[in-house]
Amino acid sequence: YNYWTDGYARRVPLRFENGLYYIDDPDKIYGWMEIQDDAQLEPFDESNNDKILPQYLNRQATGIFGRLFTFKKNT
Repeated sequence: YNYWTDGYARRVPLRFENGLYYIDDPDKIYGWMEIQDDAQLEPFDESNNDKILPQYLNRQATGIFGRLFTFKKNT
């Protein structure tokens, strides 16, 4: 589990060798997401936490994926 304070994305290091690309990352990579039109994206404003429906705050992970994010209250 990793928690990034500024954002939840990072660049994955690539290596080009013998005409092929390889991902050099010590962490397991389960997939990635590519966004075609990112003009409407903006950072999550934590003052909007109350807009998240309660059933989505503490959902159990399904399949091979563990929870990527946790809801943290400022104490």
